[in-house]
Amino acid sequence: MAKIVPSTIRHNLQSSVAFLVTVFVIAVIYFACRNGYDTSTSKWSADQNYSSESCDLFSGKWVFDNESYPLYSFNNSLITLKAEEYNASIEFYWSPLLVESNSDDPWNHRFPDPIVRAQAIYKHGRHWTDGDILVFNTYLWWIRPSSSMNTLWGSFESGNGIFKRVGMLRSYEMALKTWSDWLEIHIDRNKSQLFFMSMSPTHKWAEEWGKSSNGNCYNEQEMIEEEGYRGNGTDPRMMRIVEDTIDELKRRGLQVKLMNITQLSEYRKDGHPSIYRKQWLALSEEKLAKPTSYSDCTHWCLPGVPDVWNELLFAHIFS
Repeated sequence: MAKIVPSTIRHNLQSSVAFLVTVFVIAVIYFACRNGYDTSTSKWSADQNYSSESCDLFSGKWVFDNESYPLYSFNNSLITLKAEEYNASIEFYWSPLLVESNSDDPWNHRFPDPIVRAQAIYKHGRHWTDGDILVFNTYLWWIRPSSSMNTLWGSFESGNGIFKRVGMLRSYEMALKTWSDWLEIHIDRNKSQLFFMSMSPTHKWAEEWGKSSNGNCYNEQEMIEEEGYRGNGTDPRMMRIVEDTIDELKRRGLQVKLMNITQLSEYRKDGHPSIYRKQWLALSEEKLAKPTSYSDCTHWCLPGVPDVWNELLFAHIFS
């Protein structure tokens, strides 16, 4: 469950333990093989140097096979992982600005100046109503150099919509108000557990932790040790808007738990994929000569920091 992008996740509470057991079994198999188990003789070997015939789950490559044992289904913005034997499903829903926008297409969503319908959410919300556990998050896609958002009143299809440049914070506040109003009307308070994940920090400017002004997370191998460190990649004003929205929902009788993963993630400048990620476009020789120019210091390595987020979520669910 990685929230490197904004998402909604639904999960059947009764099956969480079963999933953890499955992961544990895989880990046991892997470490057993690493300690010298020979599959041809079914005997333990004291020798730590295992042969190429030993099983190593992390030395191969992924092969997509969704036919012999279909786990995933794709429906535009909705990706569903089903485990029918556990009566469970986990769904990822792509809605980067939480409300409707011109960035809602899961594949074609990169625009220099996104348009947000800050008062429209039904297109997304109809997919969330029956979730046992809902985890919301929206932050990074709101950050713009101009500090304002192109906001639309009306639909994208009609020609009579009204466009207006609105301050980013005000537009963000409007979007969370739309979200909270939708929750109050459509969520079953006796069934659904609601969570909101706080902002995920970036590490794009190495000068913030005392390194060269030309650096970023590239080649960083240790965490930041300065207690209370906060970089410019996070905006406390947006956090306060989230907190105020959740407090208002509580006064209206709807409980949403805020999962604050921001500060613990601030220290992990070493946790990003950096240059070790899929490059969607061919890199020029100039870029290749300067790794910091194409290092990804926004998303997170898996496994990695998001696993800690999941541990915290797990603790909240079963507390």
